[in-house]
Amino acid sequence: MTTAERVAAARAAERVGEWDAALAQYESAFAALGAGGTAAEAADLFRWIGSIHRMRGDGESAQEAYEASLTIAECASLPFQVASAYNCLGIQAQTLGEPDRAESYYTEGRSYASQ
Repeated sequence: MTTAERVAAARAAERVGEWDAALAQYESAFAALGAGGTAAEAADLFRWIGSIHRMRGDGESAQEAYEASLTIAECASLPFQVASAYNCLGIQAQTLGEPDRAESYYTEGRSYASQ
């Protein structure tokens, strides 16, 4: 199965709320990236993995995955992925009832989204 097929399977599982299956497919897609994968693909996968953790109620794992996505995106100078990671961090902060921190993440993300 290709990385794209694994992502498609993860998205299909995600749409019907099968969080465990979605997580397994996203993690499998990440493992399949290997040396041929791009930083953008890795950043996207970490972000998607983080979202599954958030939906499963595992805020700590979600935060870690979002931060990994952000680090990869920043190091690779990928403004779309940086903006997306900040947006996810903002959603996580909102979920935790931290509106000021969420606003800070959203503001930072917006600055990258316009690049």
